[in-house]
Amino acid sequence: MDQQNLSAPSSAQVSPARRLIAAGFIRRIAGRTISVRATEAGVTGTIKTARVAELHRLCREDYTSSADRRAQDHRDDAFLLARASEAVAVR
Repeated sequence: MDQQNLSAPSSAQVSPARRLIAAGFIRRIAGRTISVRATEAGVTGTIKTARVAELHRLCREDYTSSADRRAQDHRDDAFLLARASEAVAVR
């Protein structure tokens, strides 16, 4: 039995054999485009080598500030996760 795709018109049907094959994001910052895609085979990205040191610095800074916020019982890890995804994609 087919399942309905709730984002499609009610007449559209989605086969149960269909599955998500990739997830990711494209971000444009200061004239630069960063794209990251995660699949079953791994993570790919198009981050320039020169940006790696900057991403590592941002991750360290955010880790420190996140640790300070956690000490105050306040969590906001979205920024850290986004930067970590970018750094992993470079490898």
